[in-house]
Amino acid sequence: MKKITCLIVLILSFTMLFSVSRKQAKEAMDKWMIIVSEKDLNVKLTKTEELYIEYGDQNDQMTQLLYSNLVATSYQLAKYDKVIEYGEKALKALPNMEDLEKFKVFLSLANSYYVTKVDMKKAYDYANALIELAKPFQEKFKESRSDIIYIAPALRLQAKILFVTPEKMMESLDKALESFTIDQSKVSADLVLLLANEAVKQNRIDEALVVYEKIFKLKPSTELAKTIGYIYGRKGDDAKTMEFLLASYQLQKSADVAYNIGILYNKIQDVDNAIKYFSESFVLYEKAGNMENMERARNTLGHLYMNVKMKESTTTQKEKEKGYEDILVAARLSVEEKSQ
Repeated sequence: MKKITCLIVLILSFTMLFSVSRKQAKEAMDKWMIIVSEKDLNVKLTKTEELYIEYGDQNDQMTQLLYSNLVATSYQLAKYDKVIEYGEKALKALPNMEDLEKFKVFLSLANSYYVTKVDMKKAYDYANALIELAKPFQEKFKESRSDIIYIAPALRLQAKILFVTPEKMMESLDKALESFTIDQSKVSADLVLLLANEAVKQNRIDEALVVYEKIFKLKPSTELAKTIGYIYGRKGDDAKTMEFLLASYQLQKSADVAYNIGILYNKIQDVDNAIKYFSESFVLYEKAGNMENMERARNTLGHLYMNVKMKESTTTQKEKEKGYEDILVAARLSVEEKSQ
């Protein structure tokens, strides 16, 4: 009889508990729907915190929704201490958290630790955990674009953390470049160039050049080609300087670049090409209304044509002057054609 009574009590208790649990879940979901529609982020965070305290860690779908919202809203409000608090709690309370949600928590934690400077090692490690988790996920679900959304930002963060350590500069540049290779975004490109520029300032020219050339192959630009050319000029490598200044000039005509190309051709005694680029620099300076540099280009061109190219010529002065005018006509046509 006692056994039967105990069994009945147990069944009734379980039924009541199940009923209360279902009621609690329904009430929580009703409150959750109100939170979702809330526009004010501060109010949204407060209401989510209240529901979290009331509902607790039950390791279910509602718990995951609460943590996701707490982390995301705190991050939007730049309350990084709360991001760290709720992010760390979420990882402990939800060992079976869905991968995509875990990606968001890892990235938010990595950025929050980085911004607050509380623990740079944790910032790096969370970024690394995200990359390790997201790479196989991306291979399996390519349509998720987790490489662009999560891996590239994590790599950029690691690049910035590593860069402050001199012996890890190349590793930093490699990670920044990898992020750009993945997403081809302006923010990744800007970071690569910023770090490479800093490397140049620190006289780490060879490391910077490796990165500059890699990014130029991926995304050519006239400014980048010009930068690379001038850095090779500092190293005294005329061949490489010429290569990249010509590449820059092909992408966009520049009077200064044309003038410097002319100097390089003159240096190797290629008079015809030197004249060609000095004449085009003159025309481009003329179009820009840069009178001082226009005069400099005219004098250089005139000297090279009259005193070098035509020095041994038996033609008359009038013919030489006509030849000079023909060179300027050809330069104007060339500049016009290439600018169209």
